[in-house]
Amino acid sequence: MARRSVSDILEECNTRLRRAEQAYMTLTWPEFYELCGRERLKQPFLDDVQNVASGHFRLIVAYGENAVVVCRDRNFASIEPDE
Repeated sequence: MARRSVSDILEECNTRLRRAEQAYMTLTWPEFYELCGRERLKQPFLDDVQNVASGHFRLIVAYGENAVVVCRDRNFASIEPDE
């Protein structure tokens, strides 16, 4: 498993979103580890992914218990408030 840089990881995510014409995608943790080319992911690395995603790629990366969510930083699913 070849280690990938943060920029390479996010470029891949951006490409997948663009090709699928989607505003968001989810990855299971095993899929995310595979994408990163790593066996362990430490908090500083995960923070770097989020910082570079928002700064350079205009993406939001969120980490959940079961999945990683990557989405475009725009209002793609607005919901009208109840009146």
